[in-house]
Amino acid sequence: MLSKNNSNIIVTGVGSGLGKYIHEESPGSLGLRRDNLTSIIQSATSRNIDTVIHCACNKSKDNYYDLYNDNLKLVETLCSMPHKNFVFISSIDVYSKEENVYSMMKRVAESIVKERSNNFLTLRVSALLGKYMKKNNICRVIFDKDPTLSLTNDSTYSLLSYEHIYQIISKSIEKNINGTYDVVAKSPISMGQIVKRCNKEKNTTFGGYKYLTKNIVGGIIERKLGMKQFDSYHALEKFIDETTE
Repeated sequence: MLSKNNSNIIVTGVGSGLGKYIHEESPGSLGLRRDNLTSIIQSATSRNIDTVIHCACNKSKDNYYDLYNDNLKLVETLCSMPHKNFVFISSIDVYSKEENVYSMMKRVAESIVKERSNNFLTLRVSALLGKYMKKNNICRVIFDKDPTLSLTNDSTYSLLSYEHIYQIISKSIEKNINGTYDVVAKSPISMGQIVKRCNKEKNTTFGGYKYLTKNIVGGIIERKLGMKQFDSYHALEKFIDETTE
């Protein structure tokens, strides 16, 4: 639980992924969605909002109005609400050498949060694993009998669990830790290693796209909070345990 009074916490992106997980782990928190955005924003002006946790992100590639509205306009609106703390879930893709819409939107949103919010905490996270994630190559390996992947055998991930991010947010609010931090696994894992862990070497068809996770050390915020920086295997094992019970 993030605080004793979660009714003063707003979480965005509660339809899926990390946002849904944080919202469920914080009973009583206000979950912001498209269909209740206006009412939540209006009610926030009369509440003493402690913390905004902004997880929502539109990754559309060609609808530029929606990209602006759902990413940049929304973060400006959230920052303008009265609040004490602002947590923004960004991505290590801000370090991408190849310009793309997603990384650009994250960089611009980060700058808005830095300039407009109070006591901001920006977490640049790597790949997240949790029960509400959308199906990707890792899910195919774990759940499909004969996985067909888009990635090569030597593609790599830096894997983090939803719980790890949740604990970082909770402890950071408690200890009043602010700023921008890279949150990555202590060591990466390859697609081939994931396949081997799931005993599906003979069943898996690899693809031709090679993805290599960014080479980032991280661990700074974990040390500040007295937490352990786990490796990718830890997040993978946790995800398998949670979803294959």
